[in-house]
Amino acid sequence: MPTNLLILPLLGGYLLVHIWHFSRFRSQRLEGYRLLMETAIAGVILVTLARLLTYSLAHLGLVPNSARARWHEFAPIDFSGTGAAAFGLGLLIPLVVNLFLNKKTAQDWAIHHYGSNLLRLLHTATKYEMLVSVTLDNRKVYVGFVITAPNLQSTEQYVQLLPVLSGYRDSNDLRLNFTTNYAQVYPDAYRSGGTDPSDLIVIFPTASIRMANLYDPSIPTRSFDVQEGIADEPFGQPWTRPNS
Repeated sequence: MPTNLLILPLLGGYLLVHIWHFSRFRSQRLEGYRLLMETAIAGVILVTLARLLTYSLAHLGLVPNSARARWHEFAPIDFSGTGAAAFGLGLLIPLVVNLFLNKKTAQDWAIHHYGSNLLRLLHTATKYEMLVSVTLDNRKVYVGFVITAPNLQSTEQYVQLLPVLSGYRDSNDLRLNFTTNYAQVYPDAYRSGGTDPSDLIVIFPTASIRMANLYDPSIPTRSFDVQEGIADEPFGQPWTRPNS
């Protein structure tokens, strides 16, 4: 294939990688040469399929001679049909496959396989509308619902959180102290027509998160207080991993 036609399979590979849900979410974590390499690999696959397709159609006589003659008038370059077919397949294949694959499923799969532990936690909290507790590098603590979690793109590393509780960790023993209960404000805001709850959304970079966990308000914090004499063997039994 002439060198100037290689741009068509490469463009087809780019379309395939960025339109197909599974590869699009995965490609968000790739940068520079790695993304170019994946695009090139997709282009090689497409040009191979395109060559098999055009060769089969030609030798099986499924393309009329008049159509072949008109194509060579339009693009009088060897293997131009293969290059055009590779580009077309790069656009057609992901559009057809996406009809049968759920976008949300593809995103869940990509984050599960390629996301960090923090990203998986935030994504789970968003998906199931669970409360999450985050401790920032300034010891500020927020408990709330994740409105927007970062995806696999390196440029989107911020979290939007609708707070329910906030407080701080003590500088001496890092004990959690809540100071603000936003849950009491939201009903009043709706009744009075005042502050919209969305105005209280806080945004912070993931780099500032020092600790994060799912938060269950039904479990009081004091339940985890360690009493004297049972730090090593609680309830008189050696430490064992709880069943999950």
